Amino acid sequence: MAQRRDLLGLRHVLSWLGLCCTVLLVGMNVALGHSDAPKTVPADGSELAAAPDAIRFTFPEAVRLTAVRVFDSADEEIGLPDKRDMSAAKERDIRMPDLPEGRYRVEWRALSEDGHPISGSFHFTVQSGN
Repeated sequence: MAQRRDLLGLRHVLSWLGLCCTVLLVGMNVALGHSDAPKTVPADGSELAAAPDAIRFTFPEAVRLTAVRVFDSADEEIGLPDKRDMSAAKERDIRMPDLPEGRYRVEWRALSEDGHPISGSFHFTVQSGN
């Protein structure tokens, strides 16, 4: 009987220890997590009265913005006028060509400071007479 009680007590302690380790590991994963998606101007879903001169990316930490691609509503890629600066930065402006009315999708890729790739996309619409 005493042996059974000791085993139940040991099982209880090991269960709590496992739970504590899990919570600790999850917390470490969040603390060591990678850069979040950037804030962008224009913001996702924006409806603009005029085409933007540039797209601004603001990341929570310095990243290397390795690719930015812009597509129109026909899924045709729009050529960007400048080569990108590949140095790490928290904020980056990407100059845009003149864009006619329409819906645009921006796809981006970056490398966080620890070398992990991050990526995302967003849309905006240029409307006249807004």
